[in-house]
Amino acid sequence: MPRLCKSTNSASEYPAEMNVDTFSDIPPQFLNQLAIQQLFDPFKQMSGIVITGVASPRYGGDAEWGTPLRLTQEESLQIRIHPRGCFSAGKILDFSGVVMIAARRTSHIGQRENVSLAILWNSPKDADDLQRNLDHDATVHQTVGCRNLHILLPNLFNHHDEHAHNNPGRVHAKWPVLDEFNFHAVRPSSVTITQSPTLGVGSPRFSMSAGVSQFVVAGHFAGVEIEDVPHRAAEPVPHAKWREACARYAQLLHNGVGTKAGLQAMHNSMTAIEMLTCEGMLGILSHAFVDGALPDIVHLPNGIPLLIAFAVRVACYPQRYGLVAPTKSDLIGINEIVSLFESNWLPLRSSETGEVKFYAIDAAIKAAYKDADTAAAKHSTRQAVVDNLSFWHRAGQRCISTIFGLQMVDYFPPESPYGRCEALQDPLNEARQKVMRTCVGDHDYNPFSDSASALNMASTAQKKHTLLLLMSSVEEWLRTGQYCGQQI
Repeated sequence: MPRLCKSTNSASEYPAEMNVDTFSDIPPQFLNQLAIQQLFDPFKQMSGIVITGVASPRYGGDAEWGTPLRLTQEESLQIRIHPRGCFSAGKILDFSGVVMIAARRTSHIGQRENVSLAILWNSPKDADDLQRNLDHDATVHQTVGCRNLHILLPNLFNHHDEHAHNNPGRVHAKWPVLDEFNFHAVRPSSVTITQSPTLGVGSPRFSMSAGVSQFVVAGHFAGVEIEDVPHRAAEPVPHAKWREACARYAQLLHNGVGTKAGLQAMHNSMTAIEMLTCEGMLGILSHAFVDGALPDIVHLPNGIPLLIAFAVRVACYPQRYGLVAPTKSDLIGINEIVSLFESNWLPLRSSETGEVKFYAIDAAIKAAYKDADTAAAKHSTRQAVVDNLSFWHRAGQRCISTIFGLQMVDYFPPESPYGRCEALQDPLNEARQKVMRTCVGDHDYNPFSDSASALNMASTAQKKHTLLLLMSSVEEWLRTGQYCGQQI
């Protein structure tokens, strides 16, 4: 698995054995740029995301990259493809699952490499399969968490401001955020949907949903322009107004490309965004194929892992920041990850921090929160701090509950026509399920079954392992400044 360096107390890593295609599977006489382009042409029909950036060779991993293709005197290109068969079979196979392509461009002059990871898929053809994944109006889930809160900003290839470099402070009317290369970067947001009680009886109902970024990205997949309107990171919206907004965006897609193509665009959008969430990134990091194929910022503890650890710890102790208390369903996952992480590290001295169960990641969050509060008081932007903290709370709770929380199998274990097999039963897991069923009703189980559009990049057990490894990697870096035994 990827180079998320662990502390000496962490569990052992999963084996990183992969069966892949490389340029070594192509006859030498066809190893040229034109032939390679023809081999890749069929992939253009697939949807997907590309994660790209610079990587240090010191974290290159042990993966086999095969024969390099010389691009210039100074640069060469290497490719890995999973699953095997794309090159070795001599043709592009009809894959129904996920195809991953990793590229590494190395220079004989520089000390850093450019790496790219493409994750591709084909969307379902059946309209019913598409429709069931796209309920943006649900108000039944008993959780603080929220799906599709991406922590990486997708950059849209078809939205590029070629004039931005002439005026760095220029604000684009339709694209409020541009990346470093002046492509449109879609910001995430969340909404708190409020629903009044029926006939004035009872209490108002609240639920969380992702903002409009999913519709903006869907427009990109469909070739329909959908305006990216800036929103608060956590914005309260009445239920009727949210339904109206969802219907309006759906109508734009329908008018542009039709119902089925619009559904496919939404499915692809939600699949892509789901991969850029905390739990989605953990699935990618858990996959053995990405060893040596990720930019440094994705796996170094001062990059994306720091954001994931931050979100998770905020969700573990929301009362420290005046945030909404977790539900009974949420507490199941929170208690488990708190126990596993905190049993691996000694807390900071309470005499120095004034806190109990306080770790280096918590001290970093506290310092950042204090700085944000001070700046907010100076600029009268206190609400922005509250909104952003609420956003990260929701993203972290989603991550915890998806991986450590209640699942359908906890209430409805699979049944075999041959009866119970004692050798395959886990007494500890059975005891855990019994406690959960006693504490939490079956109407609260698996609040994340709405992730049917998510790609199954790794098992729940692998993502648990990766999250704990990531948390320990961040904690060790914050305490020692080291990663993989090196000072960074």
